[in-house]
Amino acid sequence: MRLLKKFFNSVYVIGIVFGLAAPVLAVVDHTKPMFWTEMNSGTTNMLNDVWGSSANNVFAVGNKGTILRYNGTSWSPMVSPINAGLYIEYNFHAIWGRSATDVYAVGVGYTAPTATEEGKATGLLLHYNGVSWRTMGAIPHPKSIVSDVHGSSSVTYSATYGGILDNLGGGEVMRLYGGNWERRSTERFCSSGDLQCELDRRDHRFNAIYVQESTGDVFVGGWKPVDREPVVYQGTFDISSGFIKQAVMGIWGMDNITFFAGVNYTQGQNNKRGIVTKYDGYNYTYYYLNDYGTINDAWGTATNNVFFPANNGEILHFNGSTWNDSITGTDKDFYGVWGSSDGNVFAVGSGGTIVHYDVNNQASGATLVAPANNSVPVGTSVSFDWDPVPWATGYRLQISETADMSR
Repeated sequence: MRLLKKFFNSVYVIGIVFGLAAPVLAVVDHTKPMFWTEMNSGTTNMLNDVWGSSANNVFAVGNKGTILRYNGTSWSPMVSPINAGLYIEYNFHAIWGRSATDVYAVGVGYTAPTATEEGKATGLLLHYNGVSWRTMGAIPHPKSIVSDVHGSSSVTYSATYGGILDNLGGGEVMRLYGGNWERRSTERFCSSGDLQCELDRRDHRFNAIYVQESTGDVFVGGWKPVDREPVVYQGTFDISSGFIKQAVMGIWGMDNITFFAGVNYTQGQNNKRGIVTKYDGYNYTYYYLNDYGTINDAWGTATNNVFFPANNGEILHFNGSTWNDSITGTDKDFYGVWGSSDGNVFAVGSGGTIVHYDVNNQASGATLVAPANNSVPVGTSVSFDWDPVPWATGYRLQISETADMSR
């Protein structure tokens, strides 16, 4: 921003101290673009998900066994109990918990160098008790890739793919019960031993699972890699027919409204058309988000305040009627989002990227670029130049002959 200011009628001006006051801002709300600040994560490993129990206790997980924790001031690595020597690589895909002493991280360890080798994957499930992480018991299909974890105040579920029928594929839903992970005949859509049912689902890939606290509904979503058709269930009910060609990557909802984030696979879109489907139990509403690539996750505080991390540095916000962009200052892909409130939100992504939306930072003052503070201009006029503040509606410029701005 630049302003040319003429000083009185004098030819020579000296000893002027310039002060740029805080901008005149409209009320900060979620109907406008949001400004995110990049944080120092201390890693370049891909980060896939984020969750916290409070603003000062936030966890992020990612590839190469990465687990980070934020204490309100900085991020630091946590020790993983998995022996990396057992795997060529192990990655954490998701994290969720119900308190600071009850947190779950899930993912996969690879025991072979290529994706086609038998026995390449082992599903991983970890639990944090507030002191340390520990591995949990074996899962029903050890070769499954555990893609997501979520639950309510009383029950924990996880979603998997790739382990049914000797690694042929297929989506699975597991419930943690009595300290053990069990196959759910009701949530997994096939009764125990029904091989034909499992064969029919061998090309199902579940990417996301979500449990609505208020209703108890368990939603699971994914896609069929063969024909790129969506796979979405509400409990045992297949609700996929209401979706267009969409790979479901993230789910979030409240009461009777659920959002399914992903990418539209309509021919010709070249995987660049993000899409969000809103479902109210009866009707489907489709939001096509062109040129944002895959919408990878969803999180919100209300159905008119939902955040959607996407590719190419985008974090979209839905306020119930319109979609707003965010200013993140990066072109990295974002994969996970979570917040302690609508004014304190974290998003994580590729290259170890973590960005933070803090509503209090939206009203920070502008920075004077020229002339530098305490400079001595000469002449009848001076040009002021400052870095603008996002969404400011005006600025107040204060000029004084004293450093304390008294006159």
